[in-house]
Amino acid sequence: MSQGTPTHDGVILDGLAAMELAIEDAEAEEREVYLHGTSLGGYVSVNVALEHPPAALVTEDLFSSAENLTETNAGIGMPPAWMFEGEWDSMDRVARFDEVPLLIVHGDSDTYIGPQHARWLYDAAIEPKQLWLVPGGNHGPAADSLRHYELLPDEYEERLRSFYEQPPLE
Repeated sequence: MSQGTPTHDGVILDGLAAMELAIEDAEAEEREVYLHGTSLGGYVSVNVALEHPPAALVTEDLFSSAENLTETNAGIGMPPAWMFEGEWDSMDRVARFDEVPLLIVHGDSDTYIGPQHARWLYDAAIEPKQLWLVPGGNHGPAADSLRHYELLPDEYEERLRSFYEQPPLE
């Protein structure tokens, strides 16, 4: 277990290192790798996708920006102070993607990061993009609820499989 304090740049550097290791281990091109990030991991994944455009990206329960988190009174309360070190704007990141297929998955009953964050992300994102608001979905264990794949396992599997099986962009 890490004993350090997370920082904006630190979590991004960790994500970039993980992507570079995945590319190296798989002997793959970055456009052959798929990214999937949940909540804060979604923020890391949208940043990694700017540096190493993947075949496709799925985010789950991602916040649109730290500013919007505080303005919408997110159920997590005020984000920790380290979130304000650096820029925490997921909308800015998805608006700059270059042909990265994006699937935004978010619980329509998320009490931590409300579903309006998913709508803002979707509106900011460049095509190709998809939005799935999971009926009854909350923020997983953090909200004492099931994860989306536990709540609707068959639909979750079908939606992700269908998304991942799209022909790659040229």
